[in-house]
Amino acid sequence: MNRLPDQVLLDRTRARAGELGRPPGAREVYGSSASIRRWGSWGEALRAAGLSPSFRRSDEECLAHLRQLTVDLGRPPCTADLQSGDGYGADVIRRRFGGLHAACERAGIGVAHLSAKPGTFAGPLDSHLRRTFGLSEAEYWRMDAEQGGRCAICGNPETPRLFVDHDHESDEVRGLLCRACNAALGLFRDNPALLESARTYLLERMAVVNG
Repeated sequence: MNRLPDQVLLDRTRARAGELGRPPGAREVYGSSASIRRWGSWGEALRAAGLSPSFRRSDEECLAHLRQLTVDLGRPPCTADLQSGDGYGADVIRRRFGGLHAACERAGIGVAHLSAKPGTFAGPLDSHLRRTFGLSEAEYWRMDAEQGGRCAICGNPETPRLFVDHDHESDEVRGLLCRACNAALGLFRDNPALLESARTYLLERMAVVNG
């Protein structure tokens, strides 16, 4: 197997840093494992590329990372899945949230009663989603990641997690919504005509009020 030249690995890391506007995490660079083997750690690989390995992630970035890991792995992440070189290490999670379990709960990831079988969910959230919507927890988090963790209508996040919106006649899942938007659709009986009427009403009254 051909060994990639150091310069190729360094240029790849620098290019990714340029795209992100910050030093990239190991999971954000293709082939980072080769760089880690070459320089001993991701932090040293960043230094070799002329980049600072010291970066502080916000709480929301950490939680979003855990959600994305859940999607990528098909299960809630464990400590071994967290790489210290990319700013999302187990030590960071422990300091910020008191531990990985607490961080996953804060991120809305169901971790309470996981099955012993790797790569599967068997917690309350998974059971609820399957029973109510025919949706697995892994599929739920994949949808959440595709929507950027935000409501498909208003674009706002929801704590601890977004609600599943589904067609009440066909039971088909349509997307993920915040509590307010999900409730609003129900109050308008999923009727586009009523929603359009409400929109027209608001625009007309706002025009009158604003003169």
